[in-house]
Amino acid sequence: MTGVDPGPGQGTPRERAGWAGLRRPSGAQWAGGLLVPAATLLLPLAVANPGRLAHPAPWVCAVAALVIYVTQPPLGKGAGPSDPDGRSILGIIVGGLLVSIAPVMDFGFRAELRPPALSGWTLGGTLLVAGGTWLRVWSIAVLGRFFTARVAVQESQPVVDYGPYRHIRHPSYTGALIAAFGAATVCQSMLGAVLTAGVMLPAYLYRIAREEAHLVARLGAPYRSYQARTRRLVPGVL
Repeated sequence: MTGVDPGPGQGTPRERAGWAGLRRPSGAQWAGGLLVPAATLLLPLAVANPGRLAHPAPWVCAVAALVIYVTQPPLGKGAGPSDPDGRSILGIIVGGLLVSIAPVMDFGFRAELRPPALSGWTLGGTLLVAGGTWLRVWSIAVLGRFFTARVAVQESQPVVDYGPYRHIRHPSYTGALIAAFGAATVCQSMLGAVLTAGVMLPAYLYRIAREEAHLVARLGAPYRSYQARTRRLVPGVL
């Protein structure tokens, strides 16, 4: 969700641009965050091709999935036919599962072991996964409790344009996409790259269209001004 400023009484701008607003995961979130990557990424390899678990690629992807899972806000409930989310959350969930699972399965079940554990693919992919995950979590932390899984704007909240929101309006989505491309890279998976570009990116672009229409309707001129001086996902490009 694009950010809106918590406003007075919710910490200084410097605090809000740091990590102070990050929610503390519940026990259930930690349990789910450990169980889901283990069941979907590691267990299939442990059963069918355990030797691949000696490679860092599946572990890099599993750790990133854990971090993203435990920092994700609750899904909540939609508002029915008038819900501004427009079911965009479903596309993001489906896309997220595909780009998380497909590269690891592609890596784990191919006949040839590639890339080598010590290679540019592995190092570059790990850096992309780590950087993208960090950007997503930082973006969530800046907004704190105002970061929502579904499109929503609370009353009397001005636009946030500091921290990761200074140059792009949806840095959490940028971070998720970078991490997804990183997973495809560390696993040397063309399938993962195609799914990221062909499924995850369109899902986020649809969410952005729904989200920004709602933000313009609720926040008016300040948000239009913010749109005029920033990009959606990539500074100066997109």
